[in-house]
Amino acid sequence: MTTMRERNPGREWSNAHMLAYFYNAFAFGSDGELSSDEKREIVACLKEWIPDLSDEELYGALMESFEWIGEDLQEGKDAEKVYNTMTGIAGYLNELLKPNNGDADRRKYFLCDLVRLSVADGNFDDTEKAWIRATADIFGIEFRI
Repeated sequence: MTTMRERNPGREWSNAHMLAYFYNAFAFGSDGELSSDEKREIVACLKEWIPDLSDEELYGALMESFEWIGEDLQEGKDAEKVYNTMTGIAGYLNELLKPNNGDADRRKYFLCDLVRLSVADGNFDDTEKAWIRATADIFGIEFRI
């Protein structure tokens, strides 16, 4: 599997960057806006996944990932690069979040985060639902919306 560094040379991808990129692209990509409610929800999700992350690291990852999304939108035709990056992140998360030794399937928690982000701005649209389904498909799991 191609790593995020191989897909995007020159970028230092931490888990915080990957989650921030996916959340930002997901929330922004559906309607071209990132509401203050969506921003708050993204911060809450990141803090839940990586509780030891300092505020400086968290906001650094958020800002850097948003810059990367902007670069990718300029570079890719019809947001293709953003889509490909999100697909790569989902593949990585599929492996990272799989249950082992009887653990809970944390991939479902990630999908629940996407639902949280979808409803944060009061508009749960078809684009968001399609992305949640596509992510569940990458994870190879059933997830009802």
